[in-house]
Amino acid sequence: MLRQLRSLLFVSLLSFFAGCLETGPIAEFSSGPISDVNYREDGELGSFLSATYPQVSLNADDELRREALNALIQHKFLARLSTWRDWVIVGSRESKEGMEVDPDSYSGASFQNWKCEITYELGCLREDCVSLVMMEYWYTGGAHGNWSFRPLNYWWVEDEFREVSLADLFNDTEHWDEELDLLIWEGYLGLLAERVEAQYLDAVEREEEYLEGIHRDAPFHISKEGIQFYYAPYALNSFAVGDFRILIPWNRMEGILAPEVSSEAWAPK
Repeated sequence: MLRQLRSLLFVSLLSFFAGCLETGPIAEFSSGPISDVNYREDGELGSFLSATYPQVSLNADDELRREALNALIQHKFLARLSTWRDWVIVGSRESKEGMEVDPDSYSGASFQNWKCEITYELGCLREDCVSLVMMEYWYTGGAHGNWSFRPLNYWWVEDEFREVSLADLFNDTEHWDEELDLLIWEGYLGLLAERVEAQYLDAVEREEEYLEGIHRDAPFHISKEGIQFYYAPYALNSFAVGDFRILIPWNRMEGILAPEVSSEAWAPK
């Protein structure tokens, strides 16, 4: 989508990763340049919506650009919450009304404590870029809640923030997608080996249909360590096995990255 703007984009990318080297991962952002904003809306029967999202709090050279980035992040998080409002807030109100006229049909714990909580895992955030993954956890009845991931990757290009796709990071003259699939699959099997018995793992290793295209539509964020991919429960395996967060270090992607994204500049040494 942004291929025609690649040269301009990666000028900003270089600045982005230089900043990642300076600031490090989210664990170091408890105070200082990054601050969290918490939003909450309460409904009936213990229901609620909540979002925790980051904001750049340093004084930037371009204050308007910083404010635009903060507004972008806020909009993306609160827009996601708004898609859950009918399910959680409105749905709980309707359940309460139903209890008053037909209590037998609205009995049990499944009508209590509906919610959607959105948090995040951060790859990097500066006044000119953001790379993070939103994590949505929800419960609207049933045996258990569930969660999913959504990416937020934007860079400042030609006086506006533009979304960067995974393909923009790779050399389109190489079979980067096939190589990346292999790397992600290897990471998946490594994590799976820690969670399941060897007999089950052997069966999964033979299921090649999971391998092809595993990178497609996978949420990701970018950090100084590499590209981390996120797979929600059910995406690759059963709910009981959990989600998968697969980090591909920069040095494992040498040869398929776009020339402007050589890992030598920011891969851990």
